[in-house]
Formats: sequence, structure tokens, C-alpha cells
Amino acid sequence: LAAELFARNAGFRVTHVTKLADALVEVDQRHYDLVLLDLNLPDARGAVAPRMIQRAAAEVPIVILTGLEDDQLAEENARAGVQDYLLKREINGDILVRSLRYAMERSRLLNEAKALSVRDDLTGLLNRRGFIASAEQQLKTADRMEKPVLLLFADVDDMKECNDRFGHAAGDKLLLKAARVL
Repeated sequence: LAAELFARNAGFRVTHVTKLADALVEVDQRHYDLVLLDLNLPDARGAVAPRMIQRAAAEVPIVILTGLEDDQLAEENARAGVQDYLLKREINGDILVRSLRYAMERSRLLNEAKALSVRDDLTGLLNRRGFIASAEQQLKTADRMEKPVLLLFADVDDMKECNDRFGHAAGDKLLLKAARVL
């Protein structure tokens, strides 16, 4: 069904696989803008497939197209980050294309917001939230690899004095120079 609908709507290139294992290989080896997923695959049923795809390609939006009319499963998938849950019996080409385009745009905006939430606007360096998330990941990796960790803490002193005396534009330049050094 999906391949036929896409063939009539320019702008989509489709890679069709019938097993979750094949989909996982694909998202690992190539970049995809979206995964259109059935919940009734030979090697995965229900919520298993979306979770596995999310682990393999967290940044790729998922739209579920299924025959399973299950509101609880739909809500569970929405909470887990699936962009849409469409029922095959209710879908047509226009609705599907619109859903996929909206899902890609929502995902793009969400990824943009996430990136902004962990970076300082001025310097582009990780902010406190970004540092903590990155540090936790680095500590886990170091622990798993049984490697030591070194943390260097740098502080730019007297920024208030610089801003008061020379203005915020000068203070921003100083921060940018410090960021480049780091």
C-alpha cells in the first residue's frame, strides 16, 4: 500500500523492507528522513519495533501505519516519541503524505529545540544541561571501558567588572575568545 502511494507522490524515495532486522540494518547504514512502520512484522510485534528503531536511529521520526486499533498502544507510542499512529483502514494517499511531512517537520523542530536547549546561544558551548548530559555519557563510557576520566574546570573571572566598565558587547567578545580557546 505505502509503496504505491509514494510512487504517485513525487518527493519521496522509498526503501521497503519486511523485517525489523532489515530495517535496523538500513537505519544503521544510511540516513533516513522518516521510518514508516507496521506493528505486525514477522520478527517483531507491538511496541517492540518502534523501540528498536528509536535505539538504532533516535533522530529519525517514526510514523506507525497499522491495522491494530489499540488506543493504549497508540498513546504508549506517542509518549515514547512516535510522531503519528495511523490506521490502515482510515488512511488514503493524501492523509498519509500530509502525516509524513508533518512528522518530519515536527521532528526537525524538536531536534532544533533540543540542540538549542543544551548549547549557550553566544558561544555555542554546552550549557549546564548539555554538560551534565555529556558528562554522564562520558562517565558511562569510561566506566564501561575501565578508563580514567579527567575534568578541567575553567572559570572566566571578573565578567561583571568587564561588562560594567567596557559594555556587554566587549564582554561578549571576551567570552567568545575564551570559548574559542576552550
